[in-house]
Amino acid sequence: MGAIATTNEKLTASLAKLSLPKCHPDVFCGDATMFHPWKSAFKGMAESCNVTPENEMNYLCMYTTGEPRKLVNSYRKRRHKDLEKLLMELWMELEKRFGNVAVITNAFLTRLRESARFGEYDKKKLQAFSDLCSDVVSQVSQLPGLACLNYPNAIRPILYNLPESLRNRWEEEEEEFYSHQSKIHNYNFFSTHY
Repeated sequence: MGAIATTNEKLTASLAKLSLPKCHPDVFCGDATMFHPWKSAFKGMAESCNVTPENEMNYLCMYTTGEPRKLVNSYRKRRHKDLEKLLMELWMELEKRFGNVAVITNAFLTRLRESARFGEYDKKKLQAFSDLCSDVVSQVSQLPGLACLNYPNAIRPILYNLPESLRNRWEEEEEEFYSHQSKIHNYNFFSTHY
């Protein structure tokens, strides 16, 4: 009786799995900040389908574009006796170019400087900037290079790109902060005020 119940539970779980839409990773375009989420989704898809190395190489081509696809195609052209080893080398190179801590940190810092350029009343860009600040705060523990944002010389180039009213507000907050604290303003404080 227990074996029948177990079989029914497995059958029900399998049918439930089949009714879900297939989960596919996004197409990776080279945005270093998205490399690890994309890699995780891609690996999850490949493992759930028990993909062969030949098919994994083809899927990599299918789920990349731009510079990542050029790299994948470069590896696809190589004739190699051990395709698993070639795939491992490709993943290592993808990691080096797009998943490296320094590359991701630089991408966040560049994006912060660029996204701070918006008009006084551009609420959509202000919201996008605020979201990016939250993303950066969430990454500080994984990306130690972002700790540079705890120092004024790193915040200032971002601050100078902001609209004047926000800069003035920041300077007022900074004066208030310094009058009560002996610590340097940190990025978490900056990001929570925008």
